[in-house]
Amino acid sequence: MCNRHSEETIKSIIDQYFNGKSVALICVEHGVPRSTVYSWIKQYRKLQSSNNAEVSYQDYYNLKRKYP
Repeated sequence: MCNRHSEETIKSIIDQYFNGKSVALICVEHGVPRSTVYSWIKQYRKLQSSNNAEVSYQDYYNLKRKYP
């Protein structure tokens, strides 16, 4: 996997999406494929746990790898 974008850039792009900017516009502005943006959205979308804590898919994946 090629990491051309820094973590800060990815989070900035995701914030733009969650603040209402369309994926199409984000892709044009940053030169990122739609599939990549949707993948990032899935990774960073927050989930509600049973005790009302918010957890992202990325956090969940990291914990799952750490504690199999």
